[in-house]
Amino acid sequence: MRHGRLSEDNYKFLHGEPTTVPGSWEEGDVKCGRPKCRALAKKHPATPLADQEILKKECKFCTQERASKRLVLSHSNDQRLEQPNFRNAPAIFANNDIKYDTNKQRARKYAQLEKKCITYSFAKDTPSTQALRLRPDLPAQKMQWLKRHDRECGDLYGTLPLIHGMRVALTDHIDRNPDKTIVARQNWHHPLLGSRQGRR
Repeated sequence: MRHGRLSEDNYKFLHGEPTTVPGSWEEGDVKCGRPKCRALAKKHPATPLADQEILKKECKFCTQERASKRLVLSHSNDQRLEQPNFRNAPAIFANNDIKYDTNKQRARKYAQLEKKCITYSFAKDTPSTQALRLRPDLPAQKMQWLKRHDRECGDLYGTLPLIHGMRVALTDHIDRNPDKTIVARQNWHHPLLGSRQGRR
């Protein structure tokens, strides 16, 4: 998988697509041990129609094994995402734009599934002395600052959703005491706009 050399069947198992072998197929044989399932893998040639036939004729054990091998999500409504181990699972994204939006959506979904309220924490924007000298009108523009994209604010959300029990990733520790659970505070500074503080 790491080197991109999965067999076609293994790729299809991961994505929940029909395969040329029964669902319990491993290392050249079926784990169920049934001769009928073993015979299904010997049908030639392999065609989409033949693959569908294997799905229909394989035993219940093979069907269960096939389901366990499907690890790639095909849509955002996959029921597995509502299982407890996925609610707190870290997510990895290709770029920050997707990350910003998804984190906020996941927070709303977490609150819905756990039947908990969301508390929104707003960033505290403070203009620096240098910024005030250059632009004395900055304090009056604080509300506009909250509309800035997170990319322009040191990756700090202008509005951060907080839910009791929801896990968050911390990037800057201010107290490493193991008895404490709120251990991070992030600061962002722009020479012309001032600073932003976000508590976690």
